[in-house]
Amino acid sequence: MPEGGRGAYAHPASVAPPIITIRDDDPEDTLVDDEEALLLPTDNTSTPRRRRKLSFRGLSRKFGNCSHQLIKRTGEALKPIFTRSTLKATIAYLIATLATILDHPHKELGGVSYLVAVAILFFHPSRTVGAMVEALLCCVVGLTVGFIVAQGTLVLVEYYDDVKGNIMEAQVIALATLCIETFILAHIRAKWGNTRPAIATGCTLTHLLSFMCFTQMSNPKALPLSLCCCIFWPVTAASTLRNDVSQTLLHLRSFFNSLSNTLSLNGDLPEHTPIQSTLSPANEALPYAESIASHHDELQKLVKDHQATLLHMETARYEVIFEPTTSMFTHRGDHDRIFQSVERLTQHLGGLKSSIFQIDDRLASDPSNTALSDFMDKMAPSLRRLITTTKQALALLRHVFDSHNPAGASTSAAYIVSVTGVLVESLAVAVSEFEEEMKGVLVGIYEKVEEDLFLVFFFCYAMVEVSKE
Repeated sequence: MPEGGRGAYAHPASVAPPIITIRDDDPEDTLVDDEEALLLPTDNTSTPRRRRKLSFRGLSRKFGNCSHQLIKRTGEALKPIFTRSTLKATIAYLIATLATILDHPHKELGGVSYLVAVAILFFHPSRTVGAMVEALLCCVVGLTVGFIVAQGTLVLVEYYDDVKGNIMEAQVIALATLCIETFILAHIRAKWGNTRPAIATGCTLTHLLSFMCFTQMSNPKALPLSLCCCIFWPVTAASTLRNDVSQTLLHLRSFFNSLSNTLSLNGDLPEHTPIQSTLSPANEALPYAESIASHHDELQKLVKDHQATLLHMETARYEVIFEPTTSMFTHRGDHDRIFQSVERLTQHLGGLKSSIFQIDDRLASDPSNTALSDFMDKMAPSLRRLITTTKQALALLRHVFDSHNPAGASTSAAYIVSVTGVLVESLAVAVSEFEEEMKGVLVGIYEKVEEDLFLVFFFCYAMVEVSKE
């Protein structure tokens, strides 16, 4: 035992791991827990108190790491909830609620504070600035129509009630007018309200004003509270549209990445034949059919996401018309041509997906079909070059359109233009080489095996059209 008031027993290696006992004159520090003692080193050169402090530090470090991971995961879970759009809507609804409940705002708004809540709810606070301007214009029309109908109905009712003294006719006229107006508004909302939310908002406020006008009139002081969309973190439709275009280009690039994996064009599989084996080192254990199905599911998901983004982009395109201060409005003609090009790319993307699915189904059902495998063996280098250059072009375009990383922020416009020119030349050379080589290979394979090469030709046509676009 070491000299002093504390010590540790060291056992031979053949004996089971010992339970280390720490003795101290301090009555509050008597024994170490058995499980903790098993984790402590049996080095006699270190003091027992030093061992206990190391263990405490380790536990503190583990506790800190666990707390950090817990806070991080909680933040990641709450991040989709506490977005700017949610906070904007929360602030707007809070203002509407306070204006409805508190006495001072209620008096300031002339006793019509409930209209503030109605306006806040129907002027969606998380919309873009362009969508808000569109909604305001539609609601101005709706308020005008509602006022004319309501005021005209009131005049007729007052005339038949006071002048002619016929209450029944006055009530029938009022009811018939409101029924006709409700039918017209319902028809407009059903036909155009699903595609244009602003039209639905205008119809709703027209309907509300037509009935509310009989008891109370709206107050102009309630109008500023409907502009929460433009006051708190305004989001323009132009920036939303740039993000949509960037996301669309990202989907296209991901599609070509998946296409390279499907066709085994990554260059890291020399022992596999292109297309005939879609296996990669990460999934060699999977059967052939399962590997094909996984690639098909990936391509199908990418196309669906791309179509959803394209639909959202179509809505934002219309809202940009109401944002005359943005650069996208100034150059809307050029951007319209870009959007049309993206739509054509989407059509060719669907053609590529369909041809790949049919080619894989043909190979799975008829393994003896050698025309396709021979074609891919001979066309793999030029096809790889074409896909690689296309992905580089998509990456550059996404960099230009990404609103979080504008072209002028980190890269000069002159550099972007020069790189674009080089990529255009490279892409033109890759397309030309692919087309020339494709014609010779297709003729040679057809004369040799005399099989139907329509699927191969359609796939090549879609690839060339995408690259040209």
